[in-house]
Amino acid sequence: MSSITRTLESGRITSVTLKAAMAVTGLLLAGWLTLHVAGVLTVFGGPELMSGYAQKFRDAGVLWPMRVALVALLSIHVACAALTSLQAHRARPRGYARARRMRNTTLAARSMRFTGLVMLAFIGLHVSQIYGVGRTDHIAGDVHHNLLGILREPLSAAFYLTATALVTLHLAHGLGSSLISLGFLARRRARLLKRTLNAWVLIVP
Repeated sequence: MSSITRTLESGRITSVTLKAAMAVTGLLLAGWLTLHVAGVLTVFGGPELMSGYAQKFRDAGVLWPMRVALVALLSIHVACAALTSLQAHRARPRGYARARRMRNTTLAARSMRFTGLVMLAFIGLHVSQIYGVGRTDHIAGDVHHNLLGILREPLSAAFYLTATALVTLHLAHGLGSSLISLGFLARRRARLLKRTLNAWVLIVP
């Protein structure tokens, strides 16, 4: 029996704890995504603005602490999601009937695991491309050139657009569920919250 299984059976990690940790890390990652998108928008200001913006982060010495924090947050988020899925499977190995599941949940909710896996794959590809892995046109430090080089390739551009749509779908359910799980908002007000968050996810990703 694995240590994870023994931990689950001993009750030391409850579903409430896992969901709370997943909610907190998800909200922090969404906050970082907002800042990241704001930085990416500097691409419209030209190479000097975008590359200068990136250089300021390097000069400030915050890049590696930020990278370590992001990897930690993402690792916790993914681990909690995996453990929550394991608990759900152990509690109901056969699952609900398909018709009932389709009626009681939204597409965003049903696809959380799938969109999460796609996001992980996208993050890996995006980071590797930005840092020049497998790219002959990469210029170290020239963020503007490197990003446009990626997006000028039809296959890469199509993948980025598809991944962005799936990120939107993931956030559409995840953000609202996070605030409800943490007790910041009652379920009776969830509809208003989700409408607000849906507007956010349509703009940010």
